[in-house]
Amino acid sequence: MKSSEQIYISIDPQDYKKDKSLILNSQVDILNTIKHLQNLRKIKEDKTKLKSRLRDLSMQINTQIQSLQNKLPEVKIPKPKTEKIQEKIIRKLKSANQSIEHADIQRKHNSIDDELREIQEKLKTLNS
Repeated sequence: MKSSEQIYISIDPQDYKKDKSLILNSQVDILNTIKHLQNLRKIKEDKTKLKSRLRDLSMQINTQIQSLQNKLPEVKIPKPKTEKIQEKIIRKLKSANQSIEHADIQRKHNSIDDELREIQEKLKTLNS
């Protein structure tokens, strides 16, 4: 075979259109993928820039807070004596419980007295 010879192949027009369409669609997909990759690279660069800026700003804020803490006087807050508070609460609860028990006993006595009166009244009516 000589290199200058050309060979022609006959392809059905429908197959040609279909294959050409597939090739063009593939090219479109490849270009879209490249476009997405470029967008991802841009986003990655922006992300690193923003992280760096955030780190710088947080360091600035931290130094400002430390300088303010150094300038302000220290405040000593006394810790509450929890044992004394607990004792007071326990005493209050005990007194409340005693008053409730006393009221219950009074109610029981009153109900017993009421029952006794009723029974005595019935006895009087029976004996009369």
